[in-house]
Amino acid sequence: MTIKMVEKMELSESSGVLVHAVEVIKERFYFVTLQTEICPKSTANTHYFSIDEQLLYLNFYADFGPLNLAMLQRYCQKVVRKLQSANLMKKRIVHYTTMNPQKRANAAYLVGAYLVIYLKKTAEEAHSLLTAGSGPQYVPFRDASIGWAEYCITLLDCLRGIDKASKCKFFDFDDFDAEAYKHYERVENGDLNWILPGKFLAFSGPHSTSKAEEGKLISSIFV
Repeated sequence: MTIKMVEKMELSESSGVLVHAVEVIKERFYFVTLQTEICPKSTANTHYFSIDEQLLYLNFYADFGPLNLAMLQRYCQKVVRKLQSANLMKKRIVHYTTMNPQKRANAAYLVGAYLVIYLKKTAEEAHSLLTAGSGPQYVPFRDASIGWAEYCITLLDCLRGIDKASKCKFFDFDDFDAEAYKHYERVENGDLNWILPGKFLAFSGPHSTSKAEEGKLISSIFV
């Protein structure tokens, strides 16, 4: 992205506000990292939005992402609506995030997945676009444990997973039941996902009977 493009978006590098910028769709859709957490005001030429406080990851311990498929679908639908909106047709659309490393990583994952699913970029192409320039590196995602992470998953790992799953038709947002997904993702409902629909099921804590601890159902009946 050139300085001229940045100036058009009314965010100046010299002000210290703009940290990193990515042109997702030429002269139409941008992803930027800002130093400030104050929401920039939309103008006659530019529309700003953020998902940092809307799509929130519910952690178990020190884990913080990536955001699940239901949230990814919601994000992609939001972007599609904005790009097709008659009121925004002549505006540049800017998805902004902050320097909070965890929120920034989740935001970048959503943008990268949108690039892969809707713009048909490879995982490597999407990752290269997101990491181009001199912006700070994205923190890797970690396991749901406490303390030092024994194993981490990078942004590129996640985009490769989305790319593979999309090409293999493991999911299709045109035929995706987000409500059912969110229901079965909950621990008390099994925390399960179909890897291969009707054939390969993954879930946590399998147990032959349900049980309650501290007044909460922590395991559903699976064998």
